[in-house]
Amino acid sequence: MEEMGGDPLQISVNTMSVTRVYSSVNELSTPSLLSRRKHPAVRLRCQQGKHITDIEFASYGNPVEDCRSSSRSCLGSCHAETTEFVVKDACLGRRKCAIPVRPAKFGGDPCPGIQKSLSVVASCG
Repeated sequence: MEEMGGDPLQISVNTMSVTRVYSSVNELSTPSLLSRRKHPAVRLRCQQGKHITDIEFASYGNPVEDCRSSSRSCLGSCHAETTEFVVKDACLGRRKCAIPVRPAKFGGDPCPGIQKSLSVVASCG
């Protein structure tokens, strides 16, 4: 960084710490180009030195589009009951994780005939 004029002793640097991560991926989304897998996946990652300590919300089905606010229910009319277990098993205690968005991962299709998404809100600590 360079300071033109002013008093260099008066400069301050602010930092931030990310404590929550969010991802929502539709089953018809194109998989990441960095992935070797054929299916789209929810990918969560905490900043360096932190790991996933809690899953605040997880739903495979048709959850509310933007579910980052924990003050309201985000479950839609379709929800796989195994979602929380699957996500916790894949992510808790890890810095990063990926969960494929496909019915087999959640014990089958919870609501045939509708397009599904996986939405997850996690805490980093």
